[in-house]
Amino acid sequence: IMEEGSMGWHCRRLNESDFVLVICSQGLLQNQNHQSEDEEPLENTASAIVSTIGEELCRAKALGRDLSKYMVATFEYSQESDIPTALGLASRYTLTKDLPLLFSHLHGVALQKPGVYLQVENISESGYCILPAGAALQLAIQEATA
Repeated sequence: IMEEGSMGWHCRRLNESDFVLVICSQGLLQNQNHQSEDEEPLENTASAIVSTIGEELCRAKALGRDLSKYMVATFEYSQESDIPTALGLASRYTLTKDLPLLFSHLHGVALQKPGVYLQVENISESGYCILPAGAALQLAIQEATA
């Protein structure tokens, strides 16, 4: 990051990535809307990255490219208004309710086919909390809700 600068590093990583998942919350929008007066616009990395992703989404749409690289996730306590308008073209998921759908998106597997329903171990709305990382996520969500 020191060699490229923060924005250069983030832009390179965005181009190298197979998927880009932006977790949206009230904090993201507050970060975007409440820059201090002495702060340069590009010093607010989160805001600049959201704008860059939004530009990439618009460019991909205009060129007829696949938009599935870009996804937005919110938590169940979040609101639709927590998603920046720049990310309006991205696929949307609500965690933890849509965890199986997000898994399907990332791995390119259909969860349902005629007569078949794919059940992935520990990737259900309730099953993920069996794993340590899932339990930690569930606790963080409960604390944020409170």
